[in-house]
Amino acid sequence: MILRFEPSGTHIHKGYRKVRFDLIPQPTDKTYAIYHIYYQDETSKEFLRGYKGKLNTEGSPVDQVDYNVWWDGLPKVWKTNPCLLYLLVIDGDETRTQIKQMLLDIFDKDTVSLLKGKLSQPVINLRDVTKLRPPVVASKVNSIDIEAINTRFSSMEVQL
Repeated sequence: MILRFEPSGTHIHKGYRKVRFDLIPQPTDKTYAIYHIYYQDETSKEFLRGYKGKLNTEGSPVDQVDYNVWWDGLPKVWKTNPCLLYLLVIDGDETRTQIKQMLLDIFDKDTVSLLKGKLSQPVINLRDVTKLRPPVVASKVNSIDIEAINTRFSSMEVQL
C-alpha cells in the first residue's frame, strides 16, 4: 500500500493544522479489486462539456433516463480509489523526511497488516486500530499557509 499526499485535505480543525494522506491499495493487495474501478473520465472533453439536457430549478436532470444515457456514454478510465483517508496533525514546519517518518511510525507493519484485513471486509470499524489516533503534540494555531504546505508535500508518497 502507498500513502499519497492529497492537497485538498490541508486545513485547520479545532486549532490544529491537518494534512491528508490517502491510503492507496496496490495490485498485490487483496483490497485492490475493491478500489480499482472503471469510471467515467472526468478529464474528457465530453465530461467537461457537461450534460446538455434539460435541468430543473435545483440543477438536476428532468429526464433521468436521458442523463443516464449521457453518463454511461462518457469515456471511461481505470482508477484506484483510496481505501482510507488519513488526516495527520502537523506543526507546519516539518520536512518531507519528518512527515515520512511520522507516517511510517503510525502505519507500522502490524497496523498495515491489521488494516489490510479490515479494509477487505464489507463493514469496517477502525476504532480499535488505536495506532491511527496518536497523541496530538502540535501547537494550536489560527492560520495556515495552505499553499506553502501543499507545495512542500506535493507528489509525496510513502511506500508501506
